Amino acid sequence: YGRFNQLIGDCRAALRYYDETIAIKSVHEDAWLGRTMCLSYLKRTDEAIASATTIIDGKFDNIALGYYWRAWNHHFKKALDPARADINRAKSLHARGDIYLLAGMIEYDQKDLTPARADLNSSLQMEPESCSALWYLGLVHMDLKKFAESAGYFESSMTCYERRVLFSEQELRAMQARTDLDAEFRARQIEGFEAAIKEDRSQQYASAFNAANHFAQAGNLEKAKPLLEISAKDPALADLV
Repeated sequence: YGRFNQLIGDCRAALRYYDETIAIKSVHEDAWLGRTMCLSYLKRTDEAIASATTIIDGKFDNIALGYYWRAWNHHFKKALDPARADINRAKSLHARGDIYLLAGMIEYDQKDLTPARADLNSSLQMEPESCSALWYLGLVHMDLKKFAESAGYFESSMTCYERRVLFSEQELRAMQARTDLDAEFRARQIEGFEAAIKEDRSQQYASAFNAANHFAQAGNLEKAKPLLEISAKDPALADLV
């Protein structure tokens, strides 16, 4: 039941059932992982780190994901050194797109661009629809002054985030049309979709602006102009545009 609540996006409810499961079986690996993930989503980072540490210290079968989620929370707190140490352990144990993505993000934040590019490329190969991998590859190539390449990644990132916005808008409309759901749950779902749309739309326009900027840097004004028009739709970018 904890897993069911997590799958429908209600981590607050899920935590209760994960805790009840752990009270029955203290080394229930899936319950500890679900608990760690939900604490992470709820931004209860210190509790999430402690929960992930239980997975790691217990040498559970999902120890790689324990290292991943502990790294995720360290990164969220901008504690880059422990985040890097944990994500390196996760990479040594399991090859997954999300693990390589987080590794690349941490390495980029440390300005260690060569491994960042390699890990982000590995993530993109495993998960071709990863908007975050495309965005960070744009940032890496921007720092390397390879503007034609960074422009291409940011343009792909723009398209990727636009697809996510369109999907969330479709899901939002479907949820708004539902009258057979618990009102509180329905309101939380609508709030979640609206927040996702706002965040992804902002990333779409920021990607368009960066792509326009870098195409211009590379001397390709024909590609830059229409992308600049797209980014101008975001009032927050008006002065930069």
